[in-house]
Amino acid sequence: MDDLTPVVPLAASVLFNLSLISISVVARTATTKKSGYTPHAIYKWSSKFTCLIHSIIMSTVGFATVSLEDWDKKNLVHGESTWVYGGVAWELGYLCVDLCMMCYEKIKHNRWAGVCIVSHHVGFIIVLPLYYQCSCMSYFIGVFFTINLSTAFWQLRYILVKSGNAATWAFRLATIGFLLAYFFCRFLGIPFMFWKLACHQNLSWYEAPFQLPRKCLVGSALVMGFNFYWFSYLFRNIVVFNKARKVKKIS
Repeated sequence: MDDLTPVVPLAASVLFNLSLISISVVARTATTKKSGYTPHAIYKWSSKFTCLIHSIIMSTVGFATVSLEDWDKKNLVHGESTWVYGGVAWELGYLCVDLCMMCYEKIKHNRWAGVCIVSHHVGFIIVLPLYYQCSCMSYFIGVFFTINLSTAFWQLRYILVKSGNAATWAFRLATIGFLLAYFFCRFLGIPFMFWKLACHQNLSWYEAPFQLPRKCLVGSALVMGFNFYWFSYLFRNIVVFNKARKVKKIS
């Protein structure tokens, strides 16, 4: 990877996401002038749309890393991947843009995204650049990138609700897609990569995790803990939304 530089995908990601936010704000403003949408609502919709596109891109990078690279011939722990090399920089670009937009939302609209999501962004902005010191763990980072698939379905749900399509089959399919993607990519993703490592090195499943650097085990535990917390929060959101919609139908 010495002939590649992460600066190019990083800069491309920043420009792409800023452009996407700007275009979606202009488009949303033009189509909702008579609907009474507030500036904050327009900004929020644009932010969710940008997150949707980013999640699709990153989940594609993750699945490409896991399935298209010949990991049978590579070292799962130290093997390199061009997909991940560019994907990490692209993710960093999005996180920086999104964090700036959160600050803008707080200053301009006095709305705060929350300590949890801000800590998530700041933590990954600090940790992800460490990948370029060794370019290892590419397979496992690719597995982590597939997590974005559940985020894509969640943002699609938001856009469908705000577009007045909460009672459609598209919304129901997006909800089912979110639950399935969350289960397979977030809950089973980390056990899957441990199983893959065990098969690759002829180890027992309980021996595989200890072949990884300690910081990777700590990171995996933190990600899994965050996944359980985030699922409980989002699942409650789904339950409350469905109850509110049933009450609205009755009334």
